[in-house]
Amino acid sequence: MVVEASGGVASHATALLLHGVPLPPWVCEDGTVHISRPHPRGASVRAEVTSHARTVPAVDVTTLHGIRVTGLERTWADLASLVPPRLIDPVVAAGDAVVRHPWTEGGRTAPRTTTTALRSALDRAGRFKGVRTARAALDLVRVGADSPQETALRLALLHAGLPEPQLQLVLHPDRDRSPDADLGWRAWRLVIHYDGDSHLDPGQRRVDQWRNDGWDRAGWAQIVATVDDARDDFRRVVADVQAHRARLGGRVFGTC
Repeated sequence: MVVEASGGVASHATALLLHGVPLPPWVCEDGTVHISRPHPRGASVRAEVTSHARTVPAVDVTTLHGIRVTGLERTWADLASLVPPRLIDPVVAAGDAVVRHPWTEGGRTAPRTTTTALRSALDRAGRFKGVRTARAALDLVRVGADSPQETALRLALLHAGLPEPQLQLVLHPDRDRSPDADLGWRAWRLVIHYDGDSHLDPGQRRVDQWRNDGWDRAGWAQIVATVDDARDDFRRVVADVQAHRARLGGRVFGTC
Protein backbone atom coordinates (compact mmCIF):
# COMPACT_ATOMS: atom_id res chain seq x y z
CA MET A 1 0.00 0.00 0.00
CA VAL A 2 2.93 2.36 0.68
CA VAL A 3 4.04 2.16 -2.95
CA GLU A 4 0.56 2.76 -4.37
CA ALA A 5 -0.07 5.73 -2.10
CA SER A 6 3.20 7.34 -3.13
CA GLY A 7 2.41 7.37 -6.83
CA GLY A 8 5.84 5.92 -7.51
CA VAL A 9 7.37 2.49 -8.06
CA ALA A 10 9.21 0.17 -5.70
CA SER A 11 12.90 0.27 -6.52
CA HIS A 12 16.44 -0.38 -5.33
CA ALA A 13 16.65 -2.75 -2.31
CA THR A 14 12.87 -3.27 -2.22
CA ALA A 15 12.78 -4.19 -5.90
CA LEU A 16 15.75 -6.53 -5.48
CA LEU A 17 13.85 -8.42 -2.78
CA LEU A 18 10.66 -8.56 -4.85
CA HIS A 19 12.57 -9.92 -7.84
CA GLY A 20 14.38 -12.47 -5.66
CA VAL A 21 17.83 -11.32 -6.72
CA PRO A 22 20.60 -12.70 -4.46
CA LEU A 23 22.42 -9.92 -2.65
CA PRO A 24 24.40 -9.34 0.54
CA PRO A 25 22.13 -8.89 3.58
CA TRP A 26 23.66 -5.52 4.42
CA VAL A 27 22.12 -4.04 1.25
CA CYS A 28 18.67 -4.22 2.90
CA GLU A 29 19.66 -3.61 6.49
CA ASP A 30 17.87 -0.24 6.82
CA GLY A 31 14.50 -2.03 6.50
CA THR A 32 12.84 0.83 4.61
CA VAL A 33 10.71 0.66 1.47
CA HIS A 34 12.58 2.19 -1.46
CA ILE A 35 10.36 4.16 -3.83
CA SER A 36 11.28 6.05 -7.01
CA ARG A 37 9.06 8.96 -8.00
CA PRO A 38 9.55 12.21 -9.92
CA HIS A 39 8.93 14.72 -7.11
CA PRO A 40 9.38 13.13 -3.65
CA ARG A 41 9.71 16.52 -1.94
CA GLY A 42 6.03 17.19 -2.44
CA ALA A 43 5.01 13.92 -0.83
CA SER A 44 4.57 13.21 2.84
CA VAL A 45 7.71 12.11 4.66
CA ARG A 46 7.48 8.66 6.23
CA ALA A 47 10.21 7.10 8.35
CA GLU A 48 9.75 3.72 6.73
CA VAL A 49 10.25 5.07 3.18
CA THR A 50 13.47 5.91 1.32
CA SER A 51 12.60 8.10 -1.66
CA HIS A 52 14.61 8.43 -4.87
CA ALA A 53 13.91 11.49 -7.00
CA ARG A 54 13.75 10.27 -10.58
CA THR A 55 11.39 9.29 -13.34
CA VAL A 56 11.55 5.63 -14.37
CA PRO A 57 10.58 5.01 -18.02
CA ALA A 58 7.51 2.83 -18.53
CA VAL A 59 9.64 0.22 -20.29
CA ASP A 60 11.53 -0.23 -17.01
CA VAL A 61 8.43 -0.74 -14.85
CA THR A 62 6.58 -3.99 -14.23
CA THR A 63 4.12 -5.39 -11.67
CA LEU A 64 4.95 -8.09 -9.12
CA HIS A 65 2.45 -9.35 -6.54
CA GLY A 66 0.22 -6.42 -7.45
CA ILE A 67 3.00 -3.88 -6.77
CA ARG A 68 4.48 -1.53 -9.36
CA VAL A 69 8.21 -2.15 -9.34
CA THR A 70 11.24 -1.42 -11.47
CA GLY A 71 11.89 -4.14 -14.03
CA LEU A 72 14.51 -6.78 -13.41
CA GLU A 73 17.15 -5.17 -15.60
CA ARG A 74 16.77 -1.67 -14.14
CA THR A 75 16.67 -3.17 -10.65
CA TRP A 76 20.00 -4.88 -11.30
CA ALA A 77 21.51 -1.58 -12.46
CA ASP A 78 20.24 0.18 -9.33
CA LEU A 79 22.07 -2.32 -7.13
CA ALA A 80 25.31 -0.59 -8.11
CA SER A 81 24.11 2.56 -6.32
CA LEU A 82 23.70 0.65 -3.05
CA VAL A 83 27.22 -0.79 -2.75
CA PRO A 84 30.44 1.05 -1.87
CA PRO A 85 32.29 2.56 -4.86
CA ARG A 86 34.20 0.03 -6.95
CA LEU A 87 32.80 -2.93 -4.98
CA ILE A 88 31.65 -4.77 -8.07
CA ASP A 89 31.54 -8.40 -6.90
CA PRO A 90 27.96 -8.31 -5.49
CA VAL A 91 26.77 -6.63 -8.69
CA VAL A 92 28.48 -9.27 -10.82
CA ALA A 93 26.95 -12.05 -8.71
CA ALA A 94 23.48 -10.56 -9.13
CA GLY A 95 24.06 -10.28 -12.88
CA ASP A 96 25.22 -13.89 -13.12
CA ALA A 97 22.10 -14.98 -11.24
CA VAL A 98 19.63 -13.29 -13.57
CA VAL A 99 21.27 -14.39 -16.83
CA ARG A 100 21.96 -18.01 -15.83
CA HIS A 101 20.36 -20.84 -17.77
CA PRO A 102 18.47 -22.87 -15.14
CA TRP A 103 18.41 -26.63 -15.00
CA THR A 104 15.28 -28.11 -16.56
CA GLU A 105 14.53 -29.87 -13.27
CA GLY A 106 13.70 -26.44 -11.86
CA GLY A 107 10.70 -26.12 -14.16
CA ARG A 108 12.16 -23.16 -16.07
CA THR A 109 14.39 -23.52 -19.10
CA ALA A 110 14.90 -19.90 -20.16
CA PRO A 111 17.11 -17.31 -18.44
CA ARG A 112 15.33 -14.46 -16.71
CA THR A 113 17.15 -11.93 -18.87
CA THR A 114 20.28 -11.44 -20.98
CA THR A 115 23.42 -9.34 -20.82
CA THR A 116 22.13 -7.43 -23.84
CA ALA A 117 18.95 -6.50 -21.96
CA LEU A 118 20.99 -5.49 -18.91
CA ARG A 119 23.14 -3.22 -21.06
CA SER A 120 20.07 -1.64 -22.67
CA ALA A 121 18.57 -0.86 -19.27
CA LEU A 122 21.88 0.59 -18.16
CA ASP A 123 21.99 2.82 -21.23
CA ARG A 124 18.42 4.03 -20.59
CA ALA A 125 19.28 4.84 -16.99
CA GLY A 126 21.83 7.44 -18.07
CA ARG A 127 23.99 8.98 -15.38
CA PHE A 128 23.40 7.87 -11.81
CA LYS A 129 25.34 7.07 -8.67
CA GLY A 130 27.12 3.78 -9.30
CA VAL A 131 26.87 3.76 -13.09
CA ARG A 132 30.62 3.13 -13.47
CA THR A 133 30.39 0.24 -11.04
CA ALA A 134 27.45 -1.19 -12.98
CA ARG A 135 29.28 -0.94 -16.31
CA ALA A 136 32.42 -2.55 -14.89
CA ALA A 137 30.33 -5.33 -13.34
CA LEU A 138 28.44 -6.00 -16.55
CA ASP A 139 31.72 -6.63 -18.35
CA LEU A 140 32.30 -9.49 -15.90
CA VAL A 141 28.81 -11.02 -15.94
CA ARG A 142 28.83 -14.52 -17.45
CA VAL A 143 26.28 -17.22 -18.19
CA GLY A 144 27.07 -20.42 -16.32
CA ALA A 145 27.34 -19.64 -12.60
CA ASP A 146 24.77 -21.66 -10.68
CA SER A 147 25.20 -19.84 -7.36
CA PRO A 148 26.68 -16.64 -5.90
CA GLN A 149 29.46 -18.80 -4.47
CA GLU A 150 30.46 -19.96 -7.95
CA THR A 151 30.59 -16.34 -9.05
CA ALA A 152 32.71 -15.46 -6.02
CA LEU A 153 35.07 -18.32 -6.87
CA ARG A 154 35.45 -17.18 -10.47
CA LEU A 155 36.10 -13.60 -9.41
CA ALA A 156 38.66 -14.70 -6.82
CA LEU A 157 40.56 -16.47 -9.61
CA LEU A 158 40.40 -13.40 -11.84
CA HIS A 159 41.42 -11.04 -9.03
CA ALA A 160 44.48 -13.26 -8.53
CA GLY A 161 45.50 -12.68 -12.15
CA LEU A 162 44.59 -16.13 -13.44
CA PRO A 163 43.09 -16.62 -16.91
CA GLU A 164 39.32 -16.74 -17.01
CA PRO A 165 38.02 -20.29 -16.60
CA GLN A 166 35.34 -21.88 -18.74
CA LEU A 167 32.05 -22.31 -16.90
CA GLN A 168 30.05 -25.55 -16.83
CA LEU A 169 32.85 -27.36 -18.62
CA VAL A 170 31.83 -30.77 -20.00
CA LEU A 171 34.44 -33.50 -20.36
CA HIS A 172 32.89 -35.05 -23.48
CA PRO A 173 30.55 -32.49 -25.12
CA ASP A 174 29.68 -34.94 -27.90
CA ARG A 175 28.22 -37.55 -25.52
CA ASP A 176 24.73 -37.71 -24.07
CA ARG A 177 26.07 -38.27 -20.55
CA SER A 178 29.40 -36.91 -19.47
CA PRO A 179 31.04 -35.61 -16.29
CA ASP A 180 30.97 -31.84 -16.00
CA ALA A 181 32.51 -29.23 -13.73
CA ASP A 182 31.58 -25.79 -12.47
CA LEU A 183 34.78 -24.20 -13.76
CA GLY A 184 37.90 -25.33 -15.54
CA TRP A 185 40.66 -24.85 -18.08
CA ARG A 186 40.84 -27.36 -20.89
CA ALA A 187 44.37 -26.25 -21.77
CA TRP A 188 45.53 -27.18 -18.26
CA ARG A 189 43.27 -30.22 -17.81
CA LEU A 190 42.13 -28.77 -14.51
CA VAL A 191 38.58 -28.44 -13.19
CA ILE A 192 37.05 -27.02 -10.03
CA HIS A 193 33.85 -28.22 -8.37
CA TYR A 194 32.04 -26.04 -5.88
CA ASP A 195 30.34 -28.55 -3.60
CA GLY A 196 28.06 -26.72 -1.18
CA ASP A 197 26.09 -28.23 1.67
CA SER A 198 23.66 -29.93 -0.74
CA HIS A 199 26.51 -32.20 -1.79
CA LEU A 200 26.49 -33.81 1.67
CA ASP A 201 23.34 -35.71 0.68
CA PRO A 202 24.17 -39.42 0.17
CA GLY A 203 22.51 -39.52 -3.23
CA GLN A 204 24.37 -36.43 -4.40
CA ARG A 205 27.64 -37.85 -3.09
CA ARG A 206 27.21 -40.89 -5.32
CA VAL A 207 26.68 -38.61 -8.30
CA ASP A 208 29.75 -36.60 -7.32
CA GLN A 209 31.84 -39.77 -7.05
CA TRP A 210 30.78 -40.80 -10.56
CA ARG A 211 31.72 -37.31 -11.74
CA ASN A 212 35.11 -37.39 -10.05
CA ASP A 213 35.92 -40.87 -11.34
CA GLY A 214 35.20 -39.74 -14.89
CA TRP A 215 37.59 -36.82 -14.72
CA ASP A 216 40.22 -39.02 -13.03
CA ARG A 217 40.06 -41.63 -15.78
CA ALA A 218 40.55 -38.89 -18.36
CA GLY A 219 43.70 -37.72 -16.60
CA TRP A 220 42.40 -34.37 -15.38
CA ALA A 221 43.32 -32.70 -12.09
CA GLN A 222 40.43 -31.71 -9.84
CA ILE A 223 39.96 -29.23 -7.02
CA VAL A 224 36.90 -29.38 -4.78
CA ALA A 225 35.89 -26.09 -3.16
CA THR A 226 33.56 -26.02 -0.15
CA VAL A 227 31.70 -23.58 2.05
CA ASP A 228 34.82 -23.28 4.21
CA ASP A 229 36.77 -22.08 1.17
CA ALA A 230 34.07 -19.53 0.40
CA ARG A 231 34.39 -18.14 3.93
CA ASP A 232 38.14 -17.69 3.30
CA ASP A 233 37.68 -15.97 -0.09
CA PHE A 234 38.85 -19.14 -1.84
CA ARG A 235 42.51 -18.52 -0.96
CA ARG A 236 43.33 -22.24 -0.85
CA VAL A 237 41.68 -22.85 -4.20
CA VAL A 238 43.56 -19.97 -5.83
CA ALA A 239 46.85 -21.29 -4.41
CA ASP A 240 46.10 -24.80 -5.69
CA VAL A 241 45.35 -23.49 -9.18
CA GLN A 242 48.55 -21.45 -9.19
CA ALA A 243 50.53 -24.50 -8.06
CA HIS A 244 49.01 -26.67 -10.81
CA ARG A 245 49.86 -24.03 -13.39
CA ALA A 246 53.43 -23.83 -12.11
CA ARG A 247 53.85 -27.60 -12.31
CA LEU A 248 52.89 -27.50 -15.98
CA GLY A 249 55.76 -25.12 -16.62
CA GLY A 250 54.07 -23.50 -19.58
CA ARG A 251 52.96 -26.80 -21.09
CA VAL A 252 49.38 -26.88 -22.34
CA PHE A 253 47.09 -29.62 -23.62
CA GLY A 254 44.91 -29.68 -26.69
CA THR A 255 41.27 -28.68 -26.65
CA CYS A 256 39.98 -32.25 -26.90
